[in-house]
Amino acid sequence: MSNANLNIKRLSSFLYELREWENTHLNISKSKICFDLFLFIAKNHYSGLSINSKTLHNSIDYSQRNIAYTVSKFKAWDLIYFEKNLIDKRIKNLHPTIKFCKLYEAYAEFINSNLTIELRQ
Repeated sequence: MSNANLNIKRLSSFLYELREWENTHLNISKSKICFDLFLFIAKNHYSGLSINSKTLHNSIDYSQRNIAYTVSKFKAWDLIYFEKNLIDKRIKNLHPTIKFCKLYEAYAEFINSNLTIELRQ
């Protein structure tokens, strides 16, 4: 087997294992918008950036209705909470809960522990 085919095989195996982990541990992975929102919240949280409704609706390419529905599901699943903005009280900032952070950190740990050196290059 050529090196190119071996790398493709390793990548395919890794992606399959990753998808299996997502299906087992993230019930949000069955919905593309849920998974996109999950990654968007994590990216902003771990970058130290705040998220409000305007930021959310302008950053994720889904309808406002779908975003609002998904955000309400995340709130019901105790993955996020809202807090009034200190500068403008009309704005609510979205924050991940400890449950969200633990879930994302487990996801990142799975990726980091299973991603081979060859795939990182």
